[in-house]
Amino acid sequence: MLNFNCSSVKTTNNWEILNYEYSSGPISPKYQYNYQIVINSNRNCEFLYSFPMEESKKLVYKFTITEEQMKKLNEVIKKSKVLEIQIPKLPEEKIPIGGSIERVKIIVPNPDPNLDQPPKVYESPYFPDEKYKDDLINLYKFIKSLVPEKYKKDAEQQREKFIEKEGD
Repeated sequence: MLNFNCSSVKTTNNWEILNYEYSSGPISPKYQYNYQIVINSNRNCEFLYSFPMEESKKLVYKFTITEEQMKKLNEVIKKSKVLEIQIPKLPEEKIPIGGSIERVKIIVPNPDPNLDQPPKVYESPYFPDEKYKDDLINLYKFIKSLVPEKYKKDAEQQREKFIEKEGD
């Protein structure tokens, strides 16, 4: 007698690259800063921190996350629904004026390498509909928590030095 077990085998994730973007928003140029956190499916990551007034001042920090962190990241991504639906943005009249902005882009490769199709790019809007906002905020917080504190601290110190230098 043959016994076939048809349980599906699920990989830890089907995405290839996650790119979280943060911008300090419309404030005095000397105080502006942006950063990205890029995570690939191999668990290799980069924290890219820049000062818009001085494009050459881009800080790059490389690190790796653990398998457990990757597993948790996939859970938070799933809960955010960013890979399931196109998350609607707030109506124009409800979009706040000023303040920081953030979003996430996730690239999923074509599952069939024989098809000549580009990878899919899923992204959250800068101002998501209220229904999805809390889960996206939790995703953003978790992504930011993956960056080692020493890199965040160093980037902040570099920013403070830049602000002091600009004040002269």
